[in-house]
Amino acid sequence: MSKPSPGWELFPALLSLAACSRIERAEAWTIPGPVDHLSIESDAGVVELVAGDELRVERTSGATDATVGWTATGPGVVRIEAHCPKILPCAVNLRVTVPADVATSVSVDTGEVWSSAITDLTVEVDEGIVDLAGVVHAVAQVGSGRIRAALMDGADAKLVVASGDVDVTLDGGAWDLGIVAREQDVAEVPSGGAGRLDVWAPAGRATVARAGSGT
Repeated sequence: MSKPSPGWELFPALLSLAACSRIERAEAWTIPGPVDHLSIESDAGVVELVAGDELRVERTSGATDATVGWTATGPGVVRIEAHCPKILPCAVNLRVTVPADVATSVSVDTGEVWSSAITDLTVEVDEGIVDLAGVVHAVAQVGSGRIRAALMDGADAKLVVASGDVDVTLDGGAWDLGIVAREQDVAEVPSGGAGRLDVWAPAGRATVARAGSGT
């Protein structure tokens, strides 16, 4: 899946965050391992996750009064935090490189989470967008907003949006589907495979398409 456009048009409250992100303050840290569990907490902004050989966090932009830091909370356990003294117009954008086999959880109050090739991921966003690609196991929950996901063959994903839509593209063969939504547009998918997808979007639309189907 290509990197999504920020999607601020869906959330008027985030326009102030976009303006804030023009205040450049680039910083980066490489976090020594081994790391087994990573948690990321952010008040507002974009958290981008990419796969890599070492755990590294980059503050790509954000308000000068926002704080970013990391703490080792136990053996193999690291927490990264990005906080604002006030929610608006403060925001901070992070790019985090995550090694293989690191279980990762992300919590964002207002903003977006973009994930590429992070195999074990849990995401919670109060208001905003979650965009997933290349996950093996994922649980994503959004209060108000949208989830977009491209799932590999054999993946296990639970995607929940209380108010908003879920769009999923499935790769590979057979899948077991559990879809609950106000509106559904679900492609014909053979059942009984290793892949499992559960979608809960009671106030929105669930769209499930096959990779390469053009739908």
